[in-house]
Amino acid sequence: MNNFTIRGENFHWIDKAEDNVTDLCLHGHVTVTIGDTVLTGDGNVSAAALLLLKSLTEDHTPGEIQMVPCCGHFWCPDEALENVTIIGCDKGLDWTITHENGAVRLTAMDGETVFVDEYAYLEEVLRFAENVDRYFSHCPPRVLPEDSFTQNGYVAFQNEWLWRYRAGARTLFREFVRKGHGAAHARLEHLEDADVEDYADILIDAMASEQRYDRQGNRDRTVYLLDLYDLFPAPEKERILRTVLDRHMQISYDNMTTYAPLLKGFAGRGVTEAGEILKKLYNHYRTALENRTEPPDGYDELGGMVELLAWELDIRTHSWEQAPVQRTPEPP
Repeated sequence: MNNFTIRGENFHWIDKAEDNVTDLCLHGHVTVTIGDTVLTGDGNVSAAALLLLKSLTEDHTPGEIQMVPCCGHFWCPDEALENVTIIGCDKGLDWTITHENGAVRLTAMDGETVFVDEYAYLEEVLRFAENVDRYFSHCPPRVLPEDSFTQNGYVAFQNEWLWRYRAGARTLFREFVRKGHGAAHARLEHLEDADVEDYADILIDAMASEQRYDRQGNRDRTVYLLDLYDLFPAPEKERILRTVLDRHMQISYDNMTTYAPLLKGFAGRGVTEAGEILKKLYNHYRTALENRTEPPDGYDELGGMVELLAWELDIRTHSWEQAPVQRTPEPP
């Protein structure tokens, strides 16, 4: 159960006109739960979303601006127009945010404190920000006033939103992939072109991670990773494939169980080179096993490699565990 939620509803512009193009702030009703404490009120939901994105990496103490500000429409940009300081009135919903050892401590104004897993907190913040952004995307473009200060403030607001959101979304995708979470698929289906390469690198790292020998578990993991691979555009799929195939020379027993099923999966997708690599690896380790001066002791690591590769190549004529390779006796 998540002990922190934040929900927004009844989004609107200040005059509640659907065709408004001059209001730069989105407003709405917000409900926040921190444990058993419920905070609710109207506020500037676009400013709240950016403040929440900031809180993914920064602590917050009630003071200059509330987490859900009533106003929050005065924006002071930095010189590079990459960050903005939000200023508003003294009204709004607020609480304390502190990052501690992989968790986020949230303390309501009434003193109730909860600890939220950092990834659960990240997912909740991104969900709120995405809902706000989705409303913006269905509205007419904003028309900025003529004064340069407001224009720069708006540009800095948008820029900071973008880089903070993209960083948080990449982190969450990496965690989803690590856990084999189905939500990773949805994030790829709505991927922006600018993020494709970064997300592909996350998938490559996952494909190259070391895992111990567990045939069924690893085959399930491989199906999951290849399903993600299939969602990438063709040029990026080619880069993923090239990188994974280039790494096959670095295979060890620890990551053989990752690479062999992946190579089989690539081969099944028409990549003949992947199948050839599997055959070469099989012949290499089979020869190494046959040339050992000492017979394998039961199901040893080298025999495990050969059996795994034989399995992926659909060679089922022997069992290395029960029938060690017969060697030609050395001449006396």
